Amino acid sequence: MTDAAVLRACTEQFRRDGFLHVPGVLTTDELARYGAAVDAAVAERKRGDTRRLDEKTPYEQSFLQCQYIWEDHPGVRPLTFHPAIGELAAALTGGERVRLWHDQALYKEAGGRETEAHQDHPYWPIRENDTVTVWIPLSDVDETSGCMGYVPGSHRGTAEFIDIFKTPGAGKALEEKFADTPPVFVRCAPGDVI
Repeated sequence: MTDAAVLRACTEQFRRDGFLHVPGVLTTDELARYGAAVDAAVAERKRGDTRRLDEKTPYEQSFLQCQYIWEDHPGVRPLTFHPAIGELAAALTGGERVRLWHDQALYKEAGGRETEAHQDHPYWPIRENDTVTVWIPLSDVDETSGCMGYVPGSHRGTAEFIDIFKTPGAGKALEEKFADTPPVFVRCAPGDVI
């Protein structure tokens, strides 16, 4: 298959399922460099937060979150604006280019809560639906460490806001809505892109 044929197949799968797993987008060198930069950024941003896990909100118990880290951590900028990832996002949405809303680093803490089932778009201040979330694992991800799960086709129709911030268990309603379509849990290696 040519690159164009591969991209067409990826786009068709993305439009059908609402998600796509692309292995090996980042090189080993990029992973080492960007992983260290993201680790340093998160450590700096969270250095004053000495709360125990049980002292955090339910949302914060799901993961540590840092947004817009490229703005004050120059080592993260090349990852946030990685050309291969931008080209892939543009192709999947049918655009010539993409506009970035924000980057964010999400770290799961040992013993933390699972992330509630949700659809990303209702949390964004963006009206258009031709949007994507790009997730890049910096470590191996499997069922033991917590794969991302996607419900094929759940991107069609109206996305629903689920209060994952203050209401533990709110994601169960979304799980019930899509109960007839089992989620696909995606194993990833460092440098893959979903």
